[in-house]
Amino acid sequence: MNLDCPNILFILCDQLRARSVGSYGNEQARTPNVDRLCERGTRFNAAYSTFPVCTPARASIHSGLMPSACHVVWNNQTLDPNYPCLADLLGDNGYTTAFIGKWHIGGYDGPQGHDYRHPLKKTHRHGWKDLFLITHGEDYRPGQTPTIANDQANLRFDQWQPQWQTDQALKFLTEDVGDKPWILSLNYGIPHEPYRMPDQYQRMFDSKNLQLPPNVPNPEAVQAELAQYYGLIAWLDDEIGRVVERLQTLKQKRRTVIVFTSDHGWNLGSHGLPAKCSLYDESACVPLIIVDPNRPEGRICDEPVSLIDLMPTLLDMAGARSPNLAQGTSLVPLLAAGPWKRKSIYLQVIQHPQHLDRWDPPSRGVRTRQYKYIQRCNGEQLLFDMQLDPFELENLADDGNYREQINIHHRHLLQWAEFVGDPWPKSAMGGVYYSVQDNPEGEMQMHGPATPNP
Repeated sequence: MNLDCPNILFILCDQLRARSVGSYGNEQARTPNVDRLCERGTRFNAAYSTFPVCTPARASIHSGLMPSACHVVWNNQTLDPNYPCLADLLGDNGYTTAFIGKWHIGGYDGPQGHDYRHPLKKTHRHGWKDLFLITHGEDYRPGQTPTIANDQANLRFDQWQPQWQTDQALKFLTEDVGDKPWILSLNYGIPHEPYRMPDQYQRMFDSKNLQLPPNVPNPEAVQAELAQYYGLIAWLDDEIGRVVERLQTLKQKRRTVIVFTSDHGWNLGSHGLPAKCSLYDESACVPLIIVDPNRPEGRICDEPVSLIDLMPTLLDMAGARSPNLAQGTSLVPLLAAGPWKRKSIYLQVIQHPQHLDRWDPPSRGVRTRQYKYIQRCNGEQLLFDMQLDPFELENLADDGNYREQINIHHRHLLQWAEFVGDPWPKSAMGGVYYSVQDNPEGEMQMHGPATPNP
């Protein structure tokens, strides 16, 4: 195996918005370990979830496909094992593959609703050889989390969930894998609610002293929750610090690339919305940091990028080819300010029977370097100048001076929809997608192939 192929530590958390990280401009949150990663690598200021809800976003990370293309369009649906995924391809390229933490892309050998009480089917591991899985975050307290360790299921552990995950990662990092490179995917449930955490984090922030963004119409209603959210973020940061510190003390045969991101963000009152499933930045824009010892330090990249870009990026770094179906683009050129041709990324909020009124209507969007354009299912259009109006307070769509930008971005949107096999603006359910209600066992039902990459 070529020593140019790096080890890869891929850290994914749940529900962390970019604006709640110190190095992204937040002076209230406590994230010193993540901030140090920014100093060592490249910080992407405009990184976006493909669809701001857990399972579709995670399916995009594994497959390099938009949710409409891999047909995973809501939580608890199953990613089809026939799609070539990141760990499949890295394993074929000689990598040891290990996954710790939240899974949430289905494939359990038991009835739906009892995940993590049954092992994964051998056909649904998506290339991960070693698996240590936890439930998707409903209770972080010791002894509360059903766990899978490879083929053993419904285990329990007597630690707080994130601490147990970190300990498993530390064990992996000290194992001898010989001359083979490795990828460790470490998936934390925090800072997703519930707000259950050790006392030191529960009491770390005084809600009365916290300032809310200018797009929160009722700050008093969410100040207490913001304090708890920041507490979970501080806990996450400490766990990341434990892993990175151990990694730096080990003698490695090859360099280690570190990637840190989140599956989606959290509105937390912005634009009057309490949750996610929105294309506003609080919900859709996530932190993304890539540290490669062979690349420049302290870089800031403002090009819009997407979670579908992560699989092509890591395969590129590992010297492996990206599959023809992949819809993302390797970010390796951006790590050294290289040439970049792509002008926009695509965003989805897909209709589903469980869609709630407290979320934005089903929508599609494109983000270019300066603007974000959104089209909702009712035909409403939104255009925001993200450089002048980062909190998306002024919709420019009705301003005649921006008609050309509306037309340009609408063309981008339709081109992306065709490319990724999205029937927009037709009904989102129109025979292309399936629902948990239609498919109670949670297995994949194909309604057409993903669109090949031209």
